[in-house]
Amino acid sequence: MSNRSTNTESQMANQYIDGLRIAITGGTSGLGLALVRELLDRGARVAFVARNREGVERVARERPDAQGIVGDVSQKEDIYPIAIQLLGALGGLDVLVNNASSLGPVPLVPLADTECEDLELALATNVLGPFRLTKALLGALAASARGGRQSLVVNVSTDAGTPSAKAGIFGRLKAPLAGRAVPGVAETGGITARKSAGTNGLSVKIEIGAPK
Repeated sequence: MSNRSTNTESQMANQYIDGLRIAITGGTSGLGLALVRELLDRGARVAFVARNREGVERVARERPDAQGIVGDVSQKEDIYPIAIQLLGALGGLDVLVNNASSLGPVPLVPLADTECEDLELALATNVLGPFRLTKALLGALAASARGGRQSLVVNVSTDAGTPSAKAGIFGRLKAPLAGRAVPGVAETGGITARKSAGTNGLSVKIEIGAPK
């Protein structure tokens, strides 16, 4: 691919992202933080959610152009306050990135050796939380679509998201997030993130473009 073609695709991707209202859960570390930084740099309006107040305040100091919200998606009573604050901060919503997750016990153990309390927390964070938050924000996402904007729900999963007994509860509970469609809202394309191990630790490459 020529440099000219690559530059044209990059410009088109940036034009698509510029001005988008994007909410990201688990936005204070790892992939979530990388998405916050990258999307802001590409002109999006970003609000992020995390359960640790110190982490939210730290990222807000680093990126004052982002809106930080303290909340725990695993807690049912936090869902609607999170949704209200996201919509208030962004004035609506075009993209929801369900990124927050719980690994469960580390190192991962077989499902048969998992404590019920660990399973309950992982289920609430990795499955019920994203479902509840998506449902709470579905009206705003649908309004975005009716207004001619490309609304999108991104459910973050990993290669560990497999129903294998060896994957532990993380793999078991990440698998359901792959390919779950929301009627009227696109749930494919948009954001692709790849992690790679470099000499200085973990690096994240994010490829962003309009949904196909």
